[in-house]
Amino acid sequence: VIVYVGTSSSDTLQLATLQRVGASRTDQGVHAKGQCIHFDLPHEKEIGDIAEFQHSYNRMLPPDLKIYNMSIAPIPSDSSFPFHATISSTGKQYIYRFCTNDYVDPMSRLYYTHFYYPFDLDLFKHCLSQFIGTHDFSAYSNQIDRETKRLSEVYNISLRTTRTVEDIRVVEEGGGFYRVEFHLRSALYRMVRNIVGSSLFVAEGQMSLSMLQQMLHGGCNRRDNPAKSAPANGLTLQHVYYETY
Repeated sequence: VIVYVGTSSSDTLQLATLQRVGASRTDQGVHAKGQCIHFDLPHEKEIGDIAEFQHSYNRMLPPDLKIYNMSIAPIPSDSSFPFHATISSTGKQYIYRFCTNDYVDPMSRLYYTHFYYPFDLDLFKHCLSQFIGTHDFSAYSNQIDRETKRLSEVYNISLRTTRTVEDIRVVEEGGGFYRVEFHLRSALYRMVRNIVGSSLFVAEGQMSLSMLQQMLHGGCNRRDNPAKSAPANGLTLQHVYYETY
């Protein structure tokens, strides 16, 4: 968890409806190594030594959640809006990890999904490459939740289903282990898991490549996509990018 501490005036605090705001929401079972959150402190509040403040915070957290790289939020160039973990993000990296062995090493089971049915790895890679660029991802995103809709209204964030994927790369880690690296500006709800699941569906011979491509042209929704979302445990929010970080 990367935490930015914003020391703000009361006028600025009125812009934030939540005391603690995360850069990205993840499903149950999805991991976040590079998550970023921010929280606001009253202008007169002094936190003292940031390293000590971070250490004290970590002592109160459970063992599977820790804070690193705590810092004071940068002063925005546009003084009308402060740093915001979600809105100030310039991009994200997600990594989906999977294993093609007969079984997954128990030590890796929480972070790698087991692709146990035979599939065409080259076709899988080709399917993933179809998602690079700007597309309508309606057929590759689940219905957004009520809280996301509420925040979109508060911060005037568009809920359009058009997104841009800058790059997708499959990296072989050896021993039957792989990772898929996604670089994008932002993702819709379950979009990455649906991309992986749909690509695997084609690579297993259960859906045609043309159908996968057709659903990227818009006019379809998630109900039109017969592929299941890839399991949550393989996905990690690896990094959130900002102009200052």
